[in-house]
Amino acid sequence: MRNRPGLELVQLAAGPTNLKQILSNSSCFNGVEAKRVDVIKVDIDSYDCTLVAHVLKEVSAKIVVMEVNHAIPPPIKCARLYGIPYLQGPKTKFLINKGSYRGCTLSYAVSMLKSFGYLLLRFDGDDAAFIHEEVAALVQPEFAPHGLPMDEFNCYRQMDYEDFFLVQPSQVNMYWYTYSFFIPPVVVQDWFFLQPADQSLKLVVGNLS
Repeated sequence: MRNRPGLELVQLAAGPTNLKQILSNSSCFNGVEAKRVDVIKVDIDSYDCTLVAHVLKEVSAKIVVMEVNHAIPPPIKCARLYGIPYLQGPKTKFLINKGSYRGCTLSYAVSMLKSFGYLLLRFDGDDAAFIHEEVAALVQPEFAPHGLPMDEFNCYRQMDYEDFFLVQPSQVNMYWYTYSFFIPPVVVQDWFFLQPADQSLKLVVGNLS
């Protein structure tokens, strides 16, 4: 795969502090100032939104695809930020690394990417796809006949919760169960369907802290 034309594999931890240098040194752009691509895909289970924001300051793309934290529904906006130190203790460190604190919510991603001119095009329960407003008219007739952007609230109304919040036996303890992002689907449904936004925020903070 390394010999494919136009493909360059870089094994580095990318962050806001070194991203510009990584892109500038890439042979794919050959030193050009205006860096353009068709698709940007980010899925790092960490400071995803922060990384996307810094990528878009250096590279323009027609479509951005990124994983979002689907356990926290609209309209709540929150994100794991770059440079947050780990909390002390094995339990809190485990939650921050692998649980509900990773990534950013769909509402946060929608708001952040809107500032770069991107509209929500698709949400499958895990990943969200955004298209730039300059090319949105090219895909709207087939992919969004009712208009863009897609309604983030409607995404959660139609989501198959049992499908995207998989429940499976834990390999550590047969009496414990692991949920997607460690939040049971019934809890997310309660936050979204049954509670007003201000009360949902209190419940989210209480359940995740």
